[in-house]
Amino acid sequence: MAANARNSHNLILSRSHPAFGASAETVTFRAGETILAANRTTTHVFFPESLVATFVRHLLDGSTIGAGIVGFEGVIGIEAMFGATAQPSDVIVQVGGTAVRVPAMIAGSVFESDREFRGLVLRFANAFALQIGQAAVCNWFHPLERRLSYWLLNVADRIASTNGQKGIEISLTQEFLANMLGTRIASINEAISTLTTSGLIRHRRHLIEIVDRPGLEEGACECYATVSSLYARDRVL
Repeated sequence: MAANARNSHNLILSRSHPAFGASAETVTFRAGETILAANRTTTHVFFPESLVATFVRHLLDGSTIGAGIVGFEGVIGIEAMFGATAQPSDVIVQVGGTAVRVPAMIAGSVFESDREFRGLVLRFANAFALQIGQAAVCNWFHPLERRLSYWLLNVADRIASTNGQKGIEISLTQEFLANMLGTRIASINEAISTLTTSGLIRHRRHLIEIVDRPGLEEGACECYATVSSLYARDRVL
């Protein structure tokens, strides 16, 4: 369902007020839906408001891995504004919500003509590239419990900033987590059990609640602090 976009909570749009006009629409996505498919022509650019999405890479052996997370701070389909026609990841919704959708041609035109908007998009693009680079290091070197903590904190940051919640509940399945973190469901179950036993989270069917945010940050790998400081430095998130 679409409606004319007003009062956007996306940081890039609220800071720059680009001239999209009536071409901008607010669209709603459910968790698990694909916003963009890998290696398909990017026809629209999306500015998340309340949804959170992951860029997911698929390998030839059928395995998957989450490469980066984006929410209200960023853009999905940014390649269209840089002159590319596609990108190599599926972009899958983790937390359902809304986004502002703009035809790629119009978004690209505004990117070229609006200096303030262009600067904000480029600032996000740089930060997101750093996040993806850190994810590569994280997936190779760090144990699953710490990577899971890092992932949960990234999602929680984007939920809390859009709805003002103090307690954060994240709706998901073990299968979804296994796909995001590139591991087996049995390993995800063990990691969830470890964090639950430590009192950092509560786990119910298809739902994880963060109950000890400071403890979860302490238990996360160094990547959370590294990426958070980069986003704060560049005033992206």
